[in-house]
Amino acid sequence: MEILPEAYENRVKRGGIVDAFDDPNFTAAVKATGRKRLIMAGLLTEVCLIYPALNAQDEGYDVQAVADASGSGTKMGGRDRS
Repeated sequence: MEILPEAYENRVKRGGIVDAFDDPNFTAAVKATGRKRLIMAGLLTEVCLIYPALNAQDEGYDVQAVADASGSGTKMGGRDRS
């Protein structure tokens, strides 16, 4: 908020929905960009990334997931850093 006040003010305000594509505000913001290729990451790969990525694909978007920018509560779901 302090570093990028304009970006903070213009952010998509979501109400705690796990799948971002289930949120009409988020979906409208993505559609408003006019882009068909999305680069996505999520707090948890198995939830916050996979569900919206699959729904975006169903809506005709080309989705690339950034594994290094996503996390997981399990070794299997995350990148092995050992």
